[in-house]
Amino acid sequence: MTDQAAAKETATKETATKETATKETPVDEQWIRTALAKADMNVLRVVLYQHTADPELKAMEVNLRGAPGNPYEIYGVSKEDRETIVDKGVAYLLNPDRPVKMDLNEAEVRELIEMFEGKVVSDSASVAGYEELAFDGFKRRAQWPNGVRPAAADDFEVLIVGAGFSAIVAAIQLDSLGINYRIVERQADFGGTWCLNTYPDARVDITTFIYNFTFEMNYPWRHAFAPREELNEYTAFLVDKYSLRDRAQFATKVVDAEWQEDTAMWHVVIEGPDGKLETLNPNVVLSAAGLFSTPKLPDIEGIERYQGKMFHTTAWDHDYDYGGKRVALIGTGSTGSQLLPKVAPEVEHITVYQRTPNWVTPVASYRSPIIEERKWLLANLPAYANWNRYSFVDASVRAQCFQDLDHDWRAQGGKINEKNDQLRAMLTNMVETKMAPKPELIPHLIPDFAPLSRRIVVDNGFYDALLRDNVELETQGISHITEKGIVGNDGIEREFDLIILAAGFEVERYLYPVAYKG
Repeated sequence: MTDQAAAKETATKETATKETATKETPVDEQWIRTALAKADMNVLRVVLYQHTADPELKAMEVNLRGAPGNPYEIYGVSKEDRETIVDKGVAYLLNPDRPVKMDLNEAEVRELIEMFEGKVVSDSASVAGYEELAFDGFKRRAQWPNGVRPAAADDFEVLIVGAGFSAIVAAIQLDSLGINYRIVERQADFGGTWCLNTYPDARVDITTFIYNFTFEMNYPWRHAFAPREELNEYTAFLVDKYSLRDRAQFATKVVDAEWQEDTAMWHVVIEGPDGKLETLNPNVVLSAAGLFSTPKLPDIEGIERYQGKMFHTTAWDHDYDYGGKRVALIGTGSTGSQLLPKVAPEVEHITVYQRTPNWVTPVASYRSPIIEERKWLLANLPAYANWNRYSFVDASVRAQCFQDLDHDWRAQGGKINEKNDQLRAMLTNMVETKMAPKPELIPHLIPDFAPLSRRIVVDNGFYDALLRDNVELETQGISHITEKGIVGNDGIEREFDLIILAAGFEVERYLYPVAYKG
C-alpha cells in the first residue's frame, strides 16, 4: 500500500468513527451543504485544494476584510467564489473515492500558506506555519541526531516540578527520547492553573484551537473558549493517552534544591502528602511551575484584621454560600472581570473595587458551544482542523501590528498607529454604548493607556454586570480594611460578609516557592 493510500484509508476510518461520535442524525447532502456554508470559507478553499489540486480554487482572489469600525481583519472571498467553494466541498465529501493528501513536504505547505494569505511569505513564517499545521501529528517532536539514542541516556533522569500543560508536553517529549523522568506537583492532580483556579465560570480567553497542542488538535472540543472543566477533561485525555499518571506524585512539594558541582547532579528534597521527606538526585530539574501559580495578595493595611469570610480566587471556597450576601470584589483584571457576571446575580450586593480600568473586548459566542456543523467539519473533513488552527495563529500574528509605533501617524496627532487608534475608538464606543444607562461610570471605565500595552480582557458580560442595581463600582481606592469591611479613600466604611481577592498572580516569581541554589 502506498503512503497516500494508507493515509486515505486511515482518514476514512477516522472519519467514520468521528462522524458517529459527533453526529447521531443522518448526514445527507443538505446537511453537508449547510455545514460547509458555515465554514471559514478561506480555510475550506485551501483544504479542498490540498486534497484535489483544483486550479480553480487556487486562482480565487483572497483579501483581508474587516467589519466597519473594527480594525480586526479576516481573509475573505467573493460571494460567487463562496458558492463555488461550497459546491466543490459537497462534491468532494460525497465522493466515496475522494483523495486525501496529508503527507506534505515543506515546499507544498508553503504553497498552501501563500495561497491562504494571498501573498508571498517569509522563510521563517513558512517554517513556523509548517510546524503549526503539523499534518503528521507532531512536527515539533524532539529527536536524537540521526535517530540514535546515546547510551548515556540510560542513566539520565529529569525531575519535572509542576504538572500543568508545560509539564505534560515536557513529559511527552522525554518519553519520546527515552529519558527517564519524574513529576512532582503540590496540587492534587494534573492541570496546573486549571486545577488551581476553580472560581465560577473560569475559562480560557484565547481560543482552545490555539490553546491545545498541535499533536492533539483533533480533540472534540465542545466550546471554542473552553471552561476549566473541559480543559481538565483534555488534560485527563492527554495524561491517559500518554500514560503519564504513574510518573507523577501529587500533594508533594520541593523543600530544597541545590546543584552539586562535584557530581554534576541536583540534590533535591521533596515532602510527600504524609510529610515524609525523600531525597532525589536528578541530572536536570525542569521547573514547570508556571506564571499563574502564585497568588498575589493585595498589600492593604488591616487585611489581617478582617473577621468575615475572605479568599483569593485561586482558593475558592465552594462550601461557602455567597447567595444573598454582601460581597466585595477587589480586582478587575481577567479573573475579576470574568467571575463578576456569574456572582452578581446571586448576591444581595457586590462592590467592585477597581484600581485601574482595563480595555475589555467583545468576542462573538465567547460562552456559546461550538455549533454542530462546525464540530462535524472539524471531525470529518481531513486537514480542516489543521487549517482552522492556522487561521487563528495567523490572526494572532497579524494582530502584532497593533503594537507597532508609527512615527508618521503620531506626528499627525495619532497615539500609536492607525489600527491601534481605531481599536481604541471601537472599544471606547463599546463602553459608552454599553454603559449609557449609568453614564457616571463611563469615565472610570476608559483606560488612559493604549490597547494592548497591557493584556486586553475578554468580555464575559462585565459591563452588563455593572449595570445591575445590586452592583457598585468603586474607583477611589482603598484606605484600609477593618474587622467588618473596607474603608475607601472617600472615608466611607462598607461592611461585607465576603471579600473576594482577585488581585492576580506574582508572575515574576515563577520559580516560587522553591529556592534553587547553585
